[in-house]
Amino acid sequence: TLPAAALANLGLEGVVVDELIRRPAQAGAVLGTAVRLRLAAGLVTAAALGGLAAITVPQDAALVAIVAIGLVFQPADVVDLWFQRHLESRRTAVARLVGICAGATVKLWLAATGAPLAAFAWAQVADVAFIAAALGWAARRAPHRTGPWTWDPELARLLWRRGAPLAVATLTVAFALRLDQLLVRAWLGEHETGIYFAAVRLVDMVLFA
Repeated sequence: TLPAAALANLGLEGVVVDELIRRPAQAGAVLGTAVRLRLAAGLVTAAALGGLAAITVPQDAALVAIVAIGLVFQPADVVDLWFQRHLESRRTAVARLVGICAGATVKLWLAATGAPLAAFAWAQVADVAFIAAALGWAARRAPHRTGPWTWDPELARLLWRRGAPLAVATLTVAFALRLDQLLVRAWLGEHETGIYFAAVRLVDMVLFA
């Protein structure tokens, strides 16, 4: 779902921060418009992902559809952009850590109880929901006020025009990062793909350490 998440975000990260700096009096309109754009994109992308899975991998379509629901919660990341504008990303880092710990606790409990695979798919959705709730809590405690989060059609067109090329570029990079795994799955099967994916993650950990 990484390419789908890149598409659903509409490439608005840097664009929204830039507009917040340029339009301090319209912060609520910028944030409200960005949230609505991302929510619409998340719904469309989730529906498209579920439909594509039903056609290409019908045996896994239900799991893909469940995980895709997590895209609906991603608009909450706009809160992080507000904190970035004020150089206070520490608040969102703490909120994300709380959400990730809550999600990890659920997954550990599912593993301990021998839950089915579908339960872990729902746990993935819960992970995103926990992070969204934590970001909402951080936003309510923010020292900087934004005003009402309203919809502005003119801002929507501006954000769309500036973000669309970035979204396409991010989507291309996301596909490139997953191309090797797609090829391994097509040639060798799912079991080997799982082993390969785990090995790549270990290598990535060493490179980023």
